[in-house]
Amino acid sequence: MKRSHQPSVISHQPKNGFTLIEVIIAGAILIILASGFVGLQYILSQNQITAWQNYLSIEDANNITAGLVKELRNLRSSDIGSYPLEIASDQEIIFYSDINFDGDVERVRYTITGTIFNKGVIKPSGVPVSYPPGNEITR
Repeated sequence: MKRSHQPSVISHQPKNGFTLIEVIIAGAILIILASGFVGLQYILSQNQITAWQNYLSIEDANNITAGLVKELRNLRSSDIGSYPLEIASDQEIIFYSDINFDGDVERVRYTITGTIFNKGVIKPSGVPVSYPPGNEITR
């Protein structure tokens, strides 16, 4: 018996699509890029929060300083005849000023305790007029 020998035809048609390895590598690259963007977004948001907190701190400091300057510009001798400026030290300043424009001269004390800026006000009281430290109202 004679066999007929026919040449086998192998077609080399280009395949459309991606292999599994290509899809896995592309997915890994995408995940790495996405995690980098998330990390960058986190860093930028933390910087924005810090900048906003700094802005608010500076705004508070400007408001407090403006009030202090306004009160210092209205220095008056006290109702008991004391000099307008009682104490001016590194951590404390005490002066007399009509801070609420009611005609009475109040004793005003600003102090710094650590990072806290305190203000104390004593209204004059009694006859003869005095400034009792127990009547100090702090803010």
